[in-house]
Amino acid sequence: MYSLHHKLFDKGAFTVSAGRITLSECCYGNSGFEFPLLRYHGKPINAPVPSLYSTLAEYFKWHEKEAFKRQTREWPRELSENKGVAS
Repeated sequence: MYSLHHKLFDKGAFTVSAGRITLSECCYGNSGFEFPLLRYHGKPINAPVPSLYSTLAEYFKWHEKEAFKRQTREWPRELSENKGVAS
């Protein structure tokens, strides 16, 4: 995770839910927003190598409940149609 992503994660701009990056509806911007964050919305996260650095699911659950700025942005159309993700 780059330092920018880390700061945005800490501020609740996005979270990890069900193994996917979930972006808050509170986040918006211009083309400078597209590259660092929006293009990752709905994408699965990669497991760290080695697995020793894996984050426990309970930490992601805590982050989603306590830090994430609700409401979840709509899922990209290709995810909701092809992967069975609820909108």
